[in-house]
This record gives sequence, structure tokens and C-alpha cells, in this order.
Amino acid sequence: MRPGSRPLRVDVLNRRISPAQAVYRFYRSHPETDLDAVTLSKENAAQAVQALLEGTVDASFRALTADQVPAGISAERLLDVPPGAPRRTRPPAG
Repeated sequence: MRPGSRPLRVDVLNRRISPAQAVYRFYRSHPETDLDAVTLSKENAAQAVQALLEGTVDASFRALTADQVPAGISAERLLDVPPGAPRRTRPPAG
């Protein structure tokens, strides 16, 4: 992606889950950022990776194992919640 050529396109699996909410909060706190949250909901993780390689999207929030990340793409672990652990949808009051 070249700056100014188009908005930064970020794939989120579902607009109601934590990664999508994080993208929304980022956009709200940085309104000058040209950002487009897209949902490649019909694609699986491998197809989302292909969209990254083709430049259709610039970032994606998907679960991948290290061996599924191809050369040319960097991956970061962002959310690590043990199975069965309670998940918060809102910050605690206070």
C-alpha cells in the first residue's frame, strides 16, 4: 500500500468481536487515519492470507499457527485467552 493511494484496509472476521472493536477504538482515537475495516467473512484463514499477499487487504485478524504464515507476511500474537476462560466484552466499571 502506498500512503494516500487508498484507506488502510483491515480485515476483521466479525464486527462484534474483540479485534474489530480494537480497530474501531483505534479509528475513534485517530480520526485522521484513513481506515477501512472490511469483513472477509466467507474466506477462511488461508484465503485471508492470500488477500494479504495480493494487497486486497493490508492487515487481518485471523488465528494462524506459525507454519501457516508465509514468507513476506509478519504475524503477531495479539490475544491469548485459555479455552473456557471468561471473556470480558466491556472494561470493568470504576
